[in-house]
Amino acid sequence: ADDPPSVARVVARAVIYGQNTPYGHPTDGLLASAPRVGLASIKRFYAERWRPARATLVAAGDITVRPTAQG
Repeated sequence: ADDPPSVARVVARAVIYGQNTPYGHPTDGLLASAPRVGLASIKRFYAERWRPARATLVAAGDITVRPTAQG
């Protein structure tokens, strides 16, 4: 709220896309919605979504694959 360019972006998106669309509100949420998010819901979110089976490891660069001692 203290940064005019940030406020302008939020208002512009709401005007251009409409407040009830995914693009019409800030991606980091609104201050008014913060009290409704409790610790229990945050823990539940991470327990459901942050799982090792859903992880992806990405490596970039000059990578050389070397055989291991096992095979």
